[in-house]
Amino acid sequence: MAITHRGAFDESAVTDIIQTDGSQITTSALAGPATFVANAITGADDVFYVSTAVTPGSLTTRTAAQMYADLQALIGIQNLNGFAYTLRVVNTVITNTLTLVAGTGVTFGGAGVNTVGPTSFRDYVVVIVNSGAITMTSTGTGTWS
Repeated sequence: MAITHRGAFDESAVTDIIQTDGSQITTSALAGPATFVANAITGADDVFYVSTAVTPGSLTTRTAAQMYADLQALIGIQNLNGFAYTLRVVNTVITNTLTLVAGTGVTFGGAGVNTVGPTSFRDYVVVIVNSGAITMTSTGTGTWS
């Protein structure tokens, strides 16, 4: 969804941006090894990915370049350098761990922050460094119920 505001950068412009980006939730039974589909973990200020796969396995992010292009198309802003959003990855299954794998140009901030245990979630701040580099920094985990 593209931002359509064309006036001065004032309160109405900020409102347009907030209403455009908002929140997004994707529920998927995708089991790995596999790669996230386009826009599953990009597309809004707050993105929620809920895995319902019985054996989620490992899911690879799209490349940084692909994620950058996804965001350009959805948000309508060409220079996304420095743009950040929150991502919550939820694993709803009782016994198996979901492992995130970094696609080309994507890095996880810290060691051991790419797994989501059974009936748990992990939060990330995703920062678009540039069209070829994205960092995903874990900001916490919790229990899903």
